[in-house]
Amino acid sequence: MWIEILTGRKVDFWPIELHTAAATPEEVRNWVKNSLKFDMTDFANTKEFGGKQYLFVRSGIGGRDGPKPFERMVQIVDVLVVAEEVVVKTRFTKPSPAEQLSPDALYDAVYIKATGLPVRFVPITRADEEIFIESIVGIHYLPDIVAQSRSVKLFSPAPGEAVGRRITVAGVANTFEANIIYGLAEVNRGSLDGGSLMAGHTAPGFTRNPVLAEENLVGARFWLYFTFDIEVPTHVADGSSLVLAVYADSL
Repeated sequence: MWIEILTGRKVDFWPIELHTAAATPEEVRNWVKNSLKFDMTDFANTKEFGGKQYLFVRSGIGGRDGPKPFERMVQIVDVLVVAEEVVVKTRFTKPSPAEQLSPDALYDAVYIKATGLPVRFVPITRADEEIFIESIVGIHYLPDIVAQSRSVKLFSPAPGEAVGRRITVAGVANTFEANIIYGLAEVNRGSLDGGSLMAGHTAPGFTRNPVLAEENLVGARFWLYFTFDIEVPTHVADGSSLVLAVYADSL
């Protein structure tokens, strides 16, 4: 057993008012909605916008064996500036069997004055429980999610989007050994291209991860950014309908 003792300067934080459009910018409300889609495991995210630093953390609904009921209520209880990072202490509380939980009790979203520092989320729970909070690696912000599965979230291309002869695919994945598989095909015809690759690229212009204090981490506790291009073969006519699949190995 190990115990981490944190000391630092406490900072004030305020709740994000999602149900009052005038109180919270649309970009931030969309960011929270996209963050809520990471429901497979406990998840945290952060964003700086308009002089504020937004902090989000949620409870997950399942693991590799499939979904299960939400288990824990989530509450951000302290925000500290410690050396060169922001530490967000978050309490996870398992409800009693008779307790009825609302969806709003399963996540918390607050903001502080912008610090420009990376953020580390520290879970607080019972001594006999272990919480692993997952985060995004390799991208500074969370774009809109246009398609998703439990283990892959796609940013582009969007369903029905008109694309050129080169298709840029981008997203994040939380998969076994960071491996993702892709395939491109014409509708009602054969496969055109396919393969596999390792997630873990960094977005253009990426310099420092604002979510994690650590850098260049790879593993099952992180959603890894990926991007790659697919060239449409020359024999495929302009205006053809294509199907793109991006998925994880079932092993």
